[in-house]
Amino acid sequence: MIIKNPVVEEGLIVLQREEKLHRVLGFLLAFLTFLILYTGPKKIIHFVQTSDIPIFHLFIWFGIIIGFIGMNLYWAGDRDILLRYSSIRKWFSYTEVTPFQFCAGKIVLCCIESFIFLLIMSPLMISSMILAGFALSVIIPVVMLLFINALTSRIISVYFHSTYTGKKFPFSLHFLLLYFLIIMFYLGTFFLFPYANIFSVLLTLEPSAAFLFEPLVENSLIHIPFLSLLTKTGVAVIPVWLFSFSLHLILIFIFIFIFSVTLIFIKRHQSKRPPTKFVHGTAVP
Repeated sequence: MIIKNPVVEEGLIVLQREEKLHRVLGFLLAFLTFLILYTGPKKIIHFVQTSDIPIFHLFIWFGIIIGFIGMNLYWAGDRDILLRYSSIRKWFSYTEVTPFQFCAGKIVLCCIESFIFLLIMSPLMISSMILAGFALSVIIPVVMLLFINALTSRIISVYFHSTYTGKKFPFSLHFLLLYFLIIMFYLGTFFLFPYANIFSVLLTLEPSAAFLFEPLVENSLIHIPFLSLLTKTGVAVIPVWLFSFSLHLILIFIFIFIFSVTLIFIKRHQSKRPPTKFVHGTAVP
């Protein structure tokens, strides 16, 4: 079974024992709880009096996204946490782990970590949407979008801290590249390609803000010959959230492919290096 993968076992041990991550997650959970208690009742009273849709759930949605981004960057840049993971050089030099096993192990870890994170946040997220009057037809897409977005963010950061781990990694060019990708993914796409932006897509599901993104909804009318025959208008309508979900999946597969190719090159480079000998406790080539 893939769960018996030693890379997965190591990651789960780090996840279980790393108190720094627990404190960061606990702080985020406490902050969002305070936020929903502070803004929620006021918005609910306003909703009862005016019938306006309360939007305090947006704080929870965006807080979860921004919080997990911050956790990922902290996770990928903290030297003490990084040292708890074995480097690729050690995996390939002293174990029989293959590039496929290493990549598969990290992807499984990303899924587990993202799922645990959202599982902890789900009571706040779901309760806020229920209080706001959302039906399951909106709750399910939001949960799916938040999970796939968290998974994408986690895979990107894991790729960098797995392949470029080192003492100077937090201050390296690769870490700056990670920052650039995160900024472009969450800010640049809002203006350049809204379908890939989690914030713009979530706002299309919010009634009070949906009118601002009507062009985005209209552009989701995609001509698919086979499906068009099944619709009265002759146009196959793909929901914006589903389009975004698919784009996230494509991005995940791209990074998995890049991750796999990078690991293969690292493995080949490692195998060409002469074995290390130890003379009186000192490593020599």
